Amino acid sequence: TFTILNCVNNGEVKFGGSNLTETATNAIRIGGISGYTQAGLTGTTNNGKITIYGTRNANGTIGTKDNDYKNGSYVIAGLVGYKTEGKITDSQNHGDIEIAGTFKELHATNKTQWKIGGIACYLSTDPVGTCVADGEIIISGTIEGEADIAGMVAFHYNSISAETSATNITIKKGAVLSGGAIIGGVVSWTFNTLSKLTYTGTITIEEGATIGKKCYIGGCVGAHVGTTDKAKTINCTNNGTITGTVDVSAASYNVAVAGFLGDVRASVGDFDYDVVLTNCKNTAPITLSPKSGTSSTYGMTVCGVGGILAYVRSAKSITLNNCDNSGAITVAADYIQSETGLKATPTAVGGIVGLGTGAGSNKLALSGVDFTLIDCDNAGTIYNCMVNASTPDQGANKVYTGGLAGALMGSSAKYATIKNCTNTGDVFTYDICSGDVPKPAVVSKAPG
Repeated sequence: TFTILNCVNNGEVKFGGSNLTETATNAIRIGGISGYTQAGLTGTTNNGKITIYGTRNANGTIGTKDNDYKNGSYVIAGLVGYKTEGKITDSQNHGDIEIAGTFKELHATNKTQWKIGGIACYLSTDPVGTCVADGEIIISGTIEGEADIAGMVAFHYNSISAETSATNITIKKGAVLSGGAIIGGVVSWTFNTLSKLTYTGTITIEEGATIGKKCYIGGCVGAHVGTTDKAKTINCTNNGTITGTVDVSAASYNVAVAGFLGDVRASVGDFDYDVVLTNCKNTAPITLSPKSGTSSTYGMTVCGVGGILAYVRSAKSITLNNCDNSGAITVAADYIQSETGLKATPTAVGGIVGLGTGAGSNKLALSGVDFTLIDCDNAGTIYNCMVNASTPDQGANKVYTGGLAGALMGSSAKYATIKNCTNTGDVFTYDICSGDVPKPAVVSKAPG
């Protein structure tokens, strides 16, 4: 491989037009330095804004590739859009990225894949090292596909170390991400080991923005999809801010928001993997306001909010060692209904872990995950202000609140283990519709 060395872009990059009709197998790759490369990058800097604008109507050609790519893909990053080999070191992005157009789908089932990163996307081999990103990622238009958005790297297969992201990520009022979003202050998706990551920016979903199907947000990492045994995350910190008014007017809607890691799905095929978080800290305040309409065909499936970890869907085991949260957590809603066919929507809010268990049609279920918390501390105040009212459509939603964990159950073979953990933060839960004065909550705990 070769290296792109000490290069700088100060110009604006634009892509778009009216009535775009590209074939669905097209791959759009855009970067301030390079759209696609197998080279390493050292000492590179982007100062220019990248703007994606215009319209793509639902009249293109359906592709013939694998399902994930039948509807095409857009990969946009401050330095390099799509990168397969070579390291990125000592490089910076100071330019903004804005998605301002309207991009309709070409296929009803196979969604366009959008990857948006402050530094790069789709890094599959060598790691990123000692890079800084402090531009802003702005979504002001309409994306009907699935969006992965990261302050530094969107969709990364390898290890990442010693990165600082100050990228502000903003989903503007009127913006639409109808296929859902996975958002991370540093990384959106990760498959491997992370160490010494720091996020100091803000993640904001403005009221009036719409995110459909799923919304997973982590101050450092949006989602962890384990593909290696004992994938570890070590010495990472979120000092930023997370604020969101999330419209959940979509069927089968999952919401997971955490100061550090939004979602864990460490199972691939027939294999389950271990995930370990060590010395991870969150100081960021988290404010989440889910909203939904009143139609019985829409609503949430699950909602997890945690200072460190929001929601665990699958894994062999999850271990949190010496992970601390000091950020205040506030979750409030005017009205939330369950998805059609569900008797309840479980909403779990905890100082360390939000929803660390499976969810059945009307109750929590053992997740099959061996869950361990050791030497974890929460000092953040928790307000779980989710409505717990019964209506013909809504049913009786289940609301769980805890200083350490909202809901944590483990597996049938081994209940969750909590050892040497401390909560010093005040915990409140109340029904804001009734106007009750906040009162101390009953702290949820693992059985056994």
